[in-house]
Amino acid sequence: MKKIKASAVICARKNSKGIKNKNLSQLNGEPLIKICIEQAIRCMEQVIVSSDSQEILDIAKSYNSVITTERPSNLAQDTTPKIPVLQHAIKEVEERGIEVSDIIYDLQATSPLREDESILNTFDMFIKEEEAENLISINKTSIHPSYNLVTKDRDSKVRLLEEPKEPVTGRNLLPETFLINGLIYVWRKNALMKRIDNNIIGDFTMSYETEVVESLDIDTEDDLLIAKAIIRKKII
Repeated sequence: MKKIKASAVICARKNSKGIKNKNLSQLNGEPLIKICIEQAIRCMEQVIVSSDSQEILDIAKSYNSVITTERPSNLAQDTTPKIPVLQHAIKEVEERGIEVSDIIYDLQATSPLREDESILNTFDMFIKEEEAENLISINKTSIHPSYNLVTKDRDSKVRLLEEPKEPVTGRNLLPETFLINGLIYVWRKNALMKRIDNNIIGDFTMSYETEVVESLDIDTEDDLLIAKAIIRKKII
């Protein structure tokens, strides 16, 4: 397989809420971070791993072609947005005199069902739209803020997140909605490095639609069990 002219930046911190050290969680005997790194190596010319975990950095360093950068603690908090982390990793690498591609892939280790084909397809889509700042992967969802997405107060009283002007009697009356699934983010480096608002939706953000199964994000033990079942079914 011919590698695309892009840099993958894999940001994987050590702490997490749903699963302890979830980026190191085992799937078919391999940690998620290893699965992600090996996919990035297959698909891209350059792979960068940013982490505050020495164990994750050591795994990354076991691949001669992978560049590692230590993530500072102030960028490894639960509330830390992703964009400053990506910017830090790129700046750190470029300050060493290493050139980073103009096309940046942000790949999360918690998406182990991501297909190589999706990475290649998004690259082909993205480079054709020279004015596009970035691309996000999405999948269709049956959830809509005017129909079945609610907020709840301390008294368990609920209200629709987005109150419609008139009651909605069926979801088919609403426009299709899509979920940003985190499977793939693609950036033009100049747009990413200029971004100061931490918003991934810009003036020209493209989308790539994936299947729900492929976009499974490992955030809980149940997610991990589902991923194992899906992989087992594919093998069988």
